[in-house]
Amino acid sequence: MPPAHTERLNHLGNLTMRTEKLKARAAKLIACTLFIFAAGLMSITVSKAAGDSAPVLSPKQWHEDLQFYARELPKRHTSPFHFTTREKVDAAIAALDHTLDHTDFDHFFVGLRQIAATIGDGHTNIGLPNDMEAIQFPIIFARFEDDYRVASVSPGFEKALGAHLVKIQDTPIERAAALLFSLTPQDEFPWYGQSLAVGYVANPRMLHGLGIIPTNSAARYTLADDAGTQFDIELHSTLAGDFKKVQWIYPFHIPPISSQQPEETFYFVYLPESRTVYCNVRAIRNLSEPGKSLMSYLKNHEQEVDKLVIDLRKNGGGDYFVGLHHLVQPIRDNPHINRPGHLFVLIGPQTFSAAMSNATHFRYQTKAILVGTPIGEKPNSFAEGNSVKLPNSHLQAGYSTKYYKFVEDGENIVRPDQEIKMTWEEYAAGKDAALEWILKYRQN
Repeated sequence: MPPAHTERLNHLGNLTMRTEKLKARAAKLIACTLFIFAAGLMSITVSKAAGDSAPVLSPKQWHEDLQFYARELPKRHTSPFHFTTREKVDAAIAALDHTLDHTDFDHFFVGLRQIAATIGDGHTNIGLPNDMEAIQFPIIFARFEDDYRVASVSPGFEKALGAHLVKIQDTPIERAAALLFSLTPQDEFPWYGQSLAVGYVANPRMLHGLGIIPTNSAARYTLADDAGTQFDIELHSTLAGDFKKVQWIYPFHIPPISSQQPEETFYFVYLPESRTVYCNVRAIRNLSEPGKSLMSYLKNHEQEVDKLVIDLRKNGGGDYFVGLHHLVQPIRDNPHINRPGHLFVLIGPQTFSAAMSNATHFRYQTKAILVGTPIGEKPNSFAEGNSVKLPNSHLQAGYSTKYYKFVEDGENIVRPDQEIKMTWEEYAAGKDAALEWILKYRQN
């Protein structure tokens, strides 16, 4: 894929039509990214959103699915009790079993997901059936420290943009966040679970299954503006296909480069003012041709390129051997780029699985400077995920099959060499603080 023409980048701010296209594409990327993490990983009232395809099962079928999970997880996971104990898991299964004579899909899904979360590793989870369309409330939140803000809205809710989240229905956000955190892997770092839970704040199934809202079809959110004035908005759930069609409204006018080209899992552009090639890698798969294209560009434009940035912040993984062979090693073997102060890797809480592995490869096999915030997954942990389908609900039960060790000495964490957190003010202005730090970096 050829890089964007330098003249277009130089005059981006003056091209109204291009700006509007970028805003729309950025909206699509951010919305889809948060939706995937919110929905794909994820009083008892039997209630469904319009068009909801969740199965309605008999008590006998719910019991069968739970017993299937209780039986199969210990056999399939390479070390199911590395973090918790069998006794605790058995007790949680028994407690859930007592509710199954009067349950529904959302409550079973959430209950089983809480059990999976106690196993601890990020590859052990409960996902929706492959043929089931997810649902979501048409709003996007972002978390800044302990403050949840409305990061994007659908038309008609412009007043909510940038507002602070106070409560969902009658549950204060602090309590709701703690409940949603219980659905995330408990043996990964807390900032990983927190980064997932911010997406769950608008997930109807999870909110309903946790008892925060009475049905999965509607929810009341109480918000507050910067002056502290509170107001309510009522949202209705929408199917995934419709959610992706929303014309999102953002506080910024021009989106950051990391939010551009949402349809691409790999793209790069040349930024002439800093003599930098920025490369966004959103999946560690099918990198043979893209990797060759990048390396060819670096070779043919060596006189113009001073820095290379590999962005892994929104990369959920794939096959780390693919990343190692087509990305890490070719960059390692490029003497012009593989020098201190010339190679950078952006990381964050959701740099996951193969992306986390390749981040460690960049650290130990190249001269890369890691920038951003700590990765949420532990580098020495259980991974290599597989899944099995529950017989009646068809929920996907994920589990780990191998133990990997990517850090030999020191703490079991991948920290950036330069930590940079995003603030609300930077987000609202369309700034990417970590990337801007790299573009301004000068080797002493």
